[in-house]
Amino acid sequence: MKKHIILLLALAGALAAQNWSVQLLPPPPQNVFIHELWKCRITNNEKEPVEVTLTGWATESGKEIARGTSNPITIPPGGKMVTSADITGGKWDYDSKYEPYALEGRPLPRGEYKYCIRVDRASDGQMLAQDCEDFEVGGKITPPKLISPRKFDEIKEGRPNFSWTPLIPPQKDATYEIKIVEVKEGMSAEEAIDERPLVEEKDLSTTTLMYPAYGDTLEPGNEYAWQVKAVVDDEIVGESEVWTFAYSPTRDYEEQQIFKANWPHIAVQEYSSSKPITRFEVSEPDDSGYVYLRAYSNASSGGILKNWYPHTAFQEFRFPEGEYLVGFEVQGPDDEGNVYLLAVGSNGTK
Repeated sequence: MKKHIILLLALAGALAAQNWSVQLLPPPPQNVFIHELWKCRITNNEKEPVEVTLTGWATESGKEIARGTSNPITIPPGGKMVTSADITGGKWDYDSKYEPYALEGRPLPRGEYKYCIRVDRASDGQMLAQDCEDFEVGGKITPPKLISPRKFDEIKEGRPNFSWTPLIPPQKDATYEIKIVEVKEGMSAEEAIDERPLVEEKDLSTTTLMYPAYGDTLEPGNEYAWQVKAVVDDEIVGESEVWTFAYSPTRDYEEQQIFKANWPHIAVQEYSSSKPITRFEVSEPDDSGYVYLRAYSNASSGGILKNWYPHTAFQEFRFPEGEYLVGFEVQGPDDEGNVYLLAVGSNGTK
């Protein structure tokens, strides 16, 4: 008798399986919410409406992170599309890591998941259909790409501006971390990036950063490395390459000893500049009595003085009593190509 009962139950289960099916609807690749995983299409090939309950569970890397049961739902002949709007009751249990995502209505973090749903007859708990689907949240992300300073660049500014590309595709609430380090002798850039940073900024919502004032001063001739990381939901989702740059500031003047303080005993040395000279400045006499004439150059100005030795005509010039020398000023060239070096007094006399 027991054997006949078992056979009848098995037969009933087989017939139910023929009359019922459920198909999960794939979630979007971005912004997947746990409550949206109820979405499915249930087919009912019986002639009467049937009340069912749904059981759903999700796993991430093989570990169950959520399990829930629904309130009874009536499935008419032919079937019904079930959405989260149909779930007006029931119960969910969550893994502690994922509970905030459900309770706060936050999308699931990046990862590879499996979700299953089972349809049971509400009256006797008999399983009518089941379906499982694998899905990935976030998909493939292109990490940040460094823009400036360029790789192996030689920068002139002591506080350069750093820029990089955003994540592709864009991620909601993505932030960026940037690290700038000095590359010590004998180190590769990849080794140096793990050393103590000169600058480390986190939680950046933009893709640019000017070298902050608090950072260690960049030293001329030194090499530096930098890298950017992208963070979503407290997880690093992408890292840029490590690029290097060198700090090679332009000197704004060249210094030449050109005459002694005891005028007019002038000892001239040849002086030439690779850049146009726009201004001269006189230093204080040193311990030996020498005065230095500093030539300031500015690449944006026109050329006015180059290779002027030995084509130089010095004239003795004395300031009125009470005045003293504060600098030189260049004028010219005139129509004949002469350039004049004018001595500037403390009251503006030339």
